[in-house]
Amino acid sequence: MPNFVTPEDYILGAPERITGTETECDIQTPPDGWLNEISLLYASTLDRAGLRSTYYKQGGTIWLSNGGSLHPDRANIVEYSSFESISRRVAAAGNLGSMRLVGRLCEAQGNAELYQHSGTMIDDRISTLGNQHSSMTPLLAATEGLAGVIDADQATRVWAWAGMVGLSGYELSQKARGIGTPTLYATPNRTQEGSKPMGWIRLNDKDVFTEHGAWARSERRTQDIGFSRWAAYMNEVTNSLVHRFSEHSRVFNKKDHPFKTLPFVDPVDVLHSVSQDLTLSQAYVTKEGKTRTAIDTQRLIAKYGHYLRERVELPQEEFDGVDMLDDICDRLDRVDMPNGDVNSILYHVDFAPRFKYLLKHFGDIKRLHSRNHDAVARSLLWDRAYPSGPGLRFWDTRYARGEAPDPIGDALIDYHTTHPDPKTRSAIRGAIAANPITRWHIKEMSWPSISFSGVKSGPDKVDLRPDQYDIHSVDMRLVRQAFKF
Repeated sequence: MPNFVTPEDYILGAPERITGTETECDIQTPPDGWLNEISLLYASTLDRAGLRSTYYKQGGTIWLSNGGSLHPDRANIVEYSSFESISRRVAAAGNLGSMRLVGRLCEAQGNAELYQHSGTMIDDRISTLGNQHSSMTPLLAATEGLAGVIDADQATRVWAWAGMVGLSGYELSQKARGIGTPTLYATPNRTQEGSKPMGWIRLNDKDVFTEHGAWARSERRTQDIGFSRWAAYMNEVTNSLVHRFSEHSRVFNKKDHPFKTLPFVDPVDVLHSVSQDLTLSQAYVTKEGKTRTAIDTQRLIAKYGHYLRERVELPQEEFDGVDMLDDICDRLDRVDMPNGDVNSILYHVDFAPRFKYLLKHFGDIKRLHSRNHDAVARSLLWDRAYPSGPGLRFWDTRYARGEAPDPIGDALIDYHTTHPDPKTRSAIRGAIAANPITRWHIKEMSWPSISFSGVKSGPDKVDLRPDQYDIHSVDMRLVRQAFKF
């Protein structure tokens, strides 16, 4: 039987955090080819990609053996929703595995190309794709102060950005220009470019979270999709760590509290400005009336992380992540982008090798703007995930040589394209979808529940609680005992 983690557990201690991600995958074809997002999910394509008899198809949605799902979104976009995870390393592997899995579908299709990017500009038009990270946090900790801290972090997390050719020059973030509002507690406008929110704290998400306790769901919507495994891992670590500032608000000094010192007056403006500041030296006004740079903000987050880990027993990944955050701030201090020097972060941060690649081809940093269509095309080519473009080849080579830090590992990414995190409800969902006996009798599958038809004895529905924790593994003998068809 599974154990359950409660909202109070996060206030009294620091359990590992349950998270998941959604990623929009951009599918393109050669000029003489034809493809749409639905044909990529045909059974014949899935079978050729090695997924035969391992999934359950419900309408246009494919429920995978890893507990995640694929579905057609819009205009040649396939959306991958990852399985829930409590390990930061496994969560990052699941996120990176989205492109690997969809790349296999593109290979099976035969005429499809896959691009891994969060946004691009042509002339003055911005187009951004979704890359959403969701975390569970106690409702009690989902205060206004949390939103201000999250936005200060998101607006200055330059080490997580992938870079692109922007309107007036090279920009560090692919998502910034699509953002127009800070993190909200109400349902936001999530589709209109320039008006998208930095995040969304969902206080009434009954089907997914609050049915089994006072949970809130915190979504971050500014994160870029990149190739750096270090950055993918640190995104997961820092997302969880920052939530601890709210859950353990009481341990901080009132005069030097994250809620007081971190928030900016206008975090959206800070996000836009930091993305375009290649000197990384501009300072921004906080609600305290002080000024602080992006790197100094990340250092302050690390400082609070040090303070917290001395008083609360953090998961090891977050404990170590505090030191990793300090290290990347030191590396960012040595960057001199106006003079083309990004060597100190070249194997950590996605925007750095792309920047060097574009400089090599165009020579002058002033030529890296969206009215230069050749520069835009080169930048998009860097993002191609299948067949491998120059970006993926760069990173794969560095991992193979052991030059780039890799806290995840290639084997784990590959494993979780088909296997769930065994300690969350994704293990139950994935096992039922992959098992031919249970799959045949599924009536409806969703994130919070699975219902069955043709049940002779036992329940005809299983609830998948989001707060399931430490289930270890799913024994299909128990499933067959519970559901006799």
